[in-house]
Amino acid sequence: MTTELNNINDKASDDPSVKAAEIPAKKNFVTMSDTQLMNELLDRNLDIPMDDGHLIRNAAIKSLTKRAKESTPLSAYRRMRVIFHRTGKEAEAPYVFMSLNGIAFQAPYEVEVSIPEPMMRTCIDSAVVTNYDMTDFNQATGSTNYVEKVIRAVPYTFLGYEEAKG
Repeated sequence: MTTELNNINDKASDDPSVKAAEIPAKKNFVTMSDTQLMNELLDRNLDIPMDDGHLIRNAAIKSLTKRAKESTPLSAYRRMRVIFHRTGKEAEAPYVFMSLNGIAFQAPYEVEVSIPEPMMRTCIDSAVVTNYDMTDFNQATGSTNYVEKVIRAVPYTFLGYEEAKG
């Protein structure tokens, strides 16, 4: 059984119709005319890339696509089933805490949880600790050699993606 992740900020209903209303319809920027692209850029307060009085379509589409991804709610993404593991450090908190774009989550250790994929990819996978282990000390020259080890700050086991409900 998967434990639902505790979203600290969101106390909304689990009603699917409410969640569907939160997700804006995707727009196909590639098929839009230059005028439509400029209107979309203006609506989002983005700079209009111009060259000799003409819209630079690729730059406009890239800018709009990036903004659309940033504004997509976490409920729109697929969810990953994971189990977070303790690291054994003394000052370890009782929960894994993460925050992305103003949305905060906490998840217990050693329990299967379901978490939005951007939260895992952006917060958890990016959280690393770098350790340096001494491999060699040359007394004649006084030089020391180290090996860099990059370790996940929050180790976890990936169990797969959550099945679509409905």
